Amino acid sequence: MSKHILETDEVKKIIIDAVMGGNHDKYWTRPTEWPNGMKSDILYATDDSKAMPPVLVEVQHVVDDKFMHRVVRNCEEIISRYDVAPTVLIIAVSECRLQVLKRITAYKSKPFFFKLPSYPWANQCLILSKESISSHVNEPTLDPIVALGSFFVDQKQSLADQVHRRDPTIQQLYELAKHICRNQITAESSSSSHLLRVIMDVESHFRKAIDVLNEDVADGSAKRTIDCLEEGMTVLRDCKRQHMSNRRSPSSSSQSSTDGIPESPSQPSSTNESSSRRQSTSSTILSTNGNLNWQFVERFFDQLGNKKMNWKLCYEEGRRKGHFKNYSNHESLKNAYNRKKSKKK
Repeated sequence: MSKHILETDEVKKIIIDAVMGGNHDKYWTRPTEWPNGMKSDILYATDDSKAMPPVLVEVQHVVDDKFMHRVVRNCEEIISRYDVAPTVLIIAVSECRLQVLKRITAYKSKPFFFKLPSYPWANQCLILSKESISSHVNEPTLDPIVALGSFFVDQKQSLADQVHRRDPTIQQLYELAKHICRNQITAESSSSSHLLRVIMDVESHFRKAIDVLNEDVADGSAKRTIDCLEEGMTVLRDCKRQHMSNRRSPSSSSQSSTDGIPESPSQPSSTNESSSRRQSTSSTILSTNGNLNWQFVERFFDQLGNKKMNWKLCYEEGRRKGHFKNYSNHESLKNAYNRKKSKKK
């Protein structure tokens, strides 16, 4: 969220006007992936970097020596690319550690910031934190850069929880965050709908393939192919059921997360573990469904006694009771049952 907020023209204007004294309309967001493999939050730059140097902005929960070393390396990458040292703004969300605070000085001409020694890796390095804005947050109308600092530092989920909720800049920032959040939810919903359409399309093609094989091909290879396709149909239906269930359940992305503060990423589970779990689940479902299907068929045989097997009636009654979901018609059910019986011989 923080990166999206910083990419807006409104926030770019607040930062450039406060840090550089104006010319916000000449600055544009630039790529922040560096050859050293690291990434920065946002970089504003102009077409004339010599006259108006780039501005690097980093939003960080805890500002400590380790983080500052990373900032220095990123600044060196900017110098290599633009041939000029940038101006750096660090927004400290939670705290500045003591080893950093011991080196800061007050900035008389820009009283909302602390200043860190930055030669030769930066033109200047400014810190916006709860300490730097503490004596400026009681004004009737906040300076825009103070409002931005409060927006990040206070970490309030909604405008109603903000102490400065009547401040016009604070209101503007929360409106931006709400708009960004809504767009993200729309994008996720669109991707989800697309995935569901793909699943249903593949399921339809599997069903057609089974029908064609049942009607036109009678050799052993066709039977083995049908078995594979029917197993695939079961996995697809399980995937579709789980996907639709997830879409109905509350999503964390749909909550009103408008604080603009980057959250700590959750630890991803092991790929191998997830893969094996899916395989195990699919195998269990296939086995359980198959046993129930054949138990129903066997009971239907017993009920007929000496009468000839009516596969169509068996299929229709089984479908009504929730069986045979991976068979498109009674012929595919019959062929699958005969293959199962022949394997046991």
